Amino acid sequence: MTTFLRSSRLAGLLAGLATTAPASTAFAQNAIITGTVKSSQGQALQAANVRIANLSISAGTDVDGTYRITLAPDRVRGQTVTMTVRAIGYKPQSKLITIGAGLQEHDFSLEFDVNRVSEVVVTGGAKETKPLAFTVDKAGNASVPASGDFSQHLYPPELIMQNQGRLKITEPQREAILQEIYKVQATAAQVQWRVSDESEKLNQLLERENVQESEALAQADRMMNWETAVKRAQLTMLIRIRNLLTTEQKAMLNDLRRRR
Repeated sequence: MTTFLRSSRLAGLLAGLATTAPASTAFAQNAIITGTVKSSQGQALQAANVRIANLSISAGTDVDGTYRITLAPDRVRGQTVTMTVRAIGYKPQSKLITIGAGLQEHDFSLEFDVNRVSEVVVTGGAKETKPLAFTVDKAGNASVPASGDFSQHLYPPELIMQNQGRLKITEPQREAILQEIYKVQATAAQVQWRVSDESEKLNQLLERENVQESEALAQADRMMNWETAVKRAQLTMLIRIRNLLTTEQKAMLNDLRRRR
């Protein structure tokens, strides 16, 4: 009888372990959040930033617009958090998600924002919107170096897109302008990661008790070279957009700027 009871208790214990083992295994799983970020036209957006501020974690998208965030088991509690996606030239988008063990997919479709076309992100540990030397405000006015005002010869895409009806922008013109905008967005997005890396290295040099001047200045040059690459890309965009316009459209844009 005693042997029977012991066997029964052992069998019950093993059954209990068998029941709880899967739950423990599931509880110990990582949370993997993945998906794609595209424009509303279906174009994959590279180097978009996908961030969960509640957990202080973010990831960038690859060339095909995909991202992947992995959370350790101790951060998976079934909590609801806000996931936000940002990409240069597009309206940010946020959604609430619930963090659970295993794989979950969340895709995003961002709308093009004409008022964000001239954004360039340069980071120094945090994201920051910084106007370039020849970027434009929403009224179409360019900010340029005092040494030479070349803004009168260039037309910001914001001004063109906001007045495309009266300018009689054709569909081929519109598509060509958008392609130039996408190119500079891609360049700026790629460079922002390099600028962030070079900026972090500069910060580390400047944190030392005795700063090596030559080393710090050389690192600053590397960081600014990347920023210059973005400025060059944007100037290229403005020149190409200008060349897409007819003489009549340029005259009308000049008139629009004088009125503002």
